[in-house]
Amino acid sequence: MKIITEIKNIRNLDQNQADGLIFNRQYLSDTHTDFLTNEEVIKLVEYGKINSKMIIANVNRIFTEQEIQKAFEEIYELLNLGVEYFVFSDVGIYQYFYEKTLHHNLIYNARTMITNYGDAQIWKENGVYAYFISNEIPLEDIIEISKVGNGALNVYGYHQIFYSKRNLVSLYYAHRQMENRFQNHELMLVEENRPNKYPITETPYGTYIYSPYKYAIYTELEKLRSLKLILISGRFINEENLQKVITLYKIGIENGFTNENMDKLRKIDDNIHSGFLYQKTVLRKGERND
Repeated sequence: MKIITEIKNIRNLDQNQADGLIFNRQYLSDTHTDFLTNEEVIKLVEYGKINSKMIIANVNRIFTEQEIQKAFEEIYELLNLGVEYFVFSDVGIYQYFYEKTLHHNLIYNARTMITNYGDAQIWKENGVYAYFISNEIPLEDIIEISKVGNGALNVYGYHQIFYSKRNLVSLYYAHRQMENRFQNHELMLVEENRPNKYPITETPYGTYIYSPYKYAIYTELEKLRSLKLILISGRFINEENLQKVITLYKIGIENGFTNENMDKLRKIDDNIHSGFLYQKTVLRKGERND
């Protein structure tokens, strides 16, 4: 079991205990900030070689037919810079790597798509390095799917719950006849009759809304040690707290995921929730709710 996490820049890399570092890239990543330049990518790749860390490019946008060729060109440039691993969600990206026989270094992350044993088996047979199991299903289902092997799981952090290619923040301000100065900013969305605050960002590629709490699974990982990767997401989390969280998961891998350390995790930030881990699945993919 290896820990991977996103990085915002290449400063203070030695303080990061994660086994794999995910970086953003202009045009390829679905975020609005923290893109690395070619020079920074070269330095990051060299750091990864010296310190035996996976360096992973974030290629998690969904591309249109008009955009996909440019995406291939950007990926080709990263390959020439020495990047080996790529996390992706668009199956067109898989086809590109498959034709180059480089698909064994891909990590499939479509957020909610891998919800059953069969889907996991397909992606393992397709030869990817790892695939992310949905964290919006009960623990018993995650355990069963993880038995396929090569599984990955997002175990801590805000979880993307909504995506639209429309620029919804801009549309809101246009509707209110107000100047929009907030594209590429991190905002909070609050429903009229609910207190929860949902992180929301708008980029040139669309609008993204995240859970109002940090999803956290810790002690349950004792039953999931067959996982290949676990992701600790740093989105909307300050660097100091992120490194404390990574340390606790590192301790868990080495010495056990104890209730004591789970309590320490809560002390860092108690806005955490187990999501759907202990809820019964009402409707499964392919079933009808007649």
